[in-house]
Order: sequence, then structure tokens, then C-alpha cells
Amino acid sequence: MIKFIKQKLFGFARNDRGTVTAEFVIIMPLFALMFVASYTFFDSFKKYRDAQNITFTVSDIISRYTEIGDTEIKDLNNIFDAVMGAADGDTYLRVTSVTENFDSIRIDWSRSTNGNSVYATLSDLPTEDIPILSTGETVIIVESSYPFVPGFGGLSRITEKEYLNRSIVTPRFAGRLEYVAVVAGS
Repeated sequence: MIKFIKQKLFGFARNDRGTVTAEFVIIMPLFALMFVASYTFFDSFKKYRDAQNITFTVSDIISRYTEIGDTEIKDLNNIFDAVMGAADGDTYLRVTSVTENFDSIRIDWSRSTNGNSVYATLSDLPTEDIPILSTGETVIIVESSYPFVPGFGGLSRITEKEYLNRSIVTPRFAGRLEYVAVVAGS
């Protein structure tokens, strides 16, 4: 009886039929999960980089204006939405003009799209990012927000994020960027 059990156990141990199927059933879900995680991870970085590059591009466009109004800011936000593939209203741009005024910073004006807040006081302003300015020098702060929603329903454990980007530029063709309620010719 013991000899019979030993023979069956050794025969079972030597039998390799079906091992490929068993290996496939074990490994395939792991490969699928790794693929989903790596796709979501790299998609997250791509969207962050794209949002950052578009913010820099929008700030460069704004720096070439001598005056700007709400219509132009909204149009630039629409371009941001189109390039990012975002739904209208999901993103926002905030454009702020600040001037150095004898060792203090003064907010000249601040506008935002899609009903988001503007900088009303210096305590709201991210002064740590503003470079050292000479008296009377003006910079334009352009900020963007893009909500990232990971694909595959969060299988990769990457959660929803809001990508906030900031670009600070000086006006190119004027001493400061003027805000006007309606730009002539619009």
C-alpha cells in the first residue's frame, strides 16, 4: 500500500501536463495590473507636463500683450481646455499683474476664469515665487488648474489630483500689462 502511494505521488510530481496553463492563470493578471499601473503612471506625468507647458505658452502669449481683458483671458482658457482635452469649466486660468512699490508688492489687478477666486490681498498672493524686483518693475503671474482623473477606475492606486501650475513673466512690449474691461476691436 505504501509503495502504491509512493508511486502515485512520484508520478504526480513528474507529470508536467497543464503547467503552462497554470502559469498563465497566475502570471497574466499580474502583467495586466502592471500594464494598467504603468499606463496610468505615465499618463499622469504626461498630463502634468502638458499642463505645465501650456501654462508657459499662455504666459508667453500674455506677456506680448500691452492690454488684456476678460475676453482674451477666457479665450486663452478655451485654448488650454482644447489642448488638454478638458471639459469646459473643469480648468481655470488666473492672471495677476503685480508691481514692486518701494520694497513692497502691489497687486495691480487679478482676473480668473470659470468663477474662481482672484488675488484680492497680498496675503493671498504666492510671494515666495515672485523674483526680486526693482522699484516700478511689473510681473505677470499666470496660474492654471487642471483636474487629472486616472483611467481604469483607479486600479493603479493613483488618485484624482488637481495640477496647479504657475508661470511668472515680465511684459515684453510695455512697462506693464494694462487690464481693460473691453479691448478695442474685440
